[in-house]
Formats: sequence, structure tokens, C-alpha cells
Amino acid sequence: MNARRASWLVAALLVAAVGLTALGVCVGSAGFENLIGPLLNPDADPSATAMAQQIVWEIRLPRTLGAWGAGALLGLAGAVAQGLFRNPLADPFLLGSASGASLGVALALAAMGGGAGMLGTSMMNSGVAVSVFSSSAWVRLGLTGAAFGGAVAAVLITLVLSRGVQHTLRLLLAGVVVGVVLGALTHLVLLFSPESLQAMQAFMLGS
Repeated sequence: MNARRASWLVAALLVAAVGLTALGVCVGSAGFENLIGPLLNPDADPSATAMAQQIVWEIRLPRTLGAWGAGALLGLAGAVAQGLFRNPLADPFLLGSASGASLGVALALAAMGGGAGMLGTSMMNSGVAVSVFSSSAWVRLGLTGAAFGGAVAAVLITLVLSRGVQHTLRLLLAGVVVGVVLGALTHLVLLFSPESLQAMQAFMLGS
């Protein structure tokens, strides 16, 4: 009975996921009615068809699939953490990974002189817009890599201090200690690099 119920639940979740993905592709500022016509009748207005295809295939669909993949990975990470600690309230802060990621981003921003290019493509200097970085995408990729590296380093430190994952209480205490220390180091880096504070806040809130 439980296996049948689980199968129905998985099927319902898959159907909901596919439906929400389709909804994410269809809904937007251009409106569904302005896109469905050119896509179903491409010979009527080639320019409108090209614009509709660009909106759907190059903007909405990649963003929707990216959001779906990110949500799936976050759910998987949460399930692993909850299974490891046997606690439904487990979160990334228990292993220090979130604090390690914050420290990695803070160090990267300080090395880039504040990382203003992450917040926008230009800044005002004597009344003239001057490009900060040639490609903000590379800046975001570097910050994401720094966050990933910091998170991995924090988890490794936690595992070393707890001597593995055999003792859940020891692992929990080590993660809390690592998180507090790395959080303090993050604030110390931002204290010595105040120009990074705004970019750091934007990154933490989901820029």
C-alpha cells in the first residue's frame, strides 16, 4: 500500500513539474496570446514569428529549466542533509557550507576591488558611464566558483574536525563551530573591504 501511494505521489509530482515548466514558458510580459499565434502560424508574420521563437527558446525556456534544475538540486541537498542528521530542520548552516560560500564570495569581491560589475554593467565616473568589467557573466561565474570552493572547503574542515560522519552529534558541533568562525572571517573581510558590502549583499539575496 505504501509503495503504491509513493508511486502515485511521484507521478503526481512529475505531472505538476511538467505543468509548471510549461506554465513558466508560457507566462511573461509579452503575453501568451502574442506568442501562440506567430508560433502556430509562422507564415503570417515572419518577424513576429522570429521574435516569438527568440522569447520562448532563448529566454523563457532556459530560465525555466534553470529554475527547475536549481530547485531540484536544492531539494536533493536538503533531503541528504535531513537524512544525514535525521532531523527535518537540517539546513546548510549545520555543516558550515553556507558560511564557507559567503567567505569565498567575500574574498573574491575583495580581490576584484568590490565587484561592482556584478551589480551592473557600468558605473558613473565624472558624469560618464564607464564599463567596470568587459563581461559581467564571467564575474558571476567567478563568484559562483568562489562560493562553491568555499562551501567545499568548509565541509571538508567540518569532516576533519568531526573525524567523519559516524558520530552525528560531533559532526553537528563541528559544523556549528566552522560556521561561526567562517562567518566571523567573512565580516572581517568585509570590514577591510567596505566597497564589497553592497555587491556581497546583492549576491546573498540572489542577484
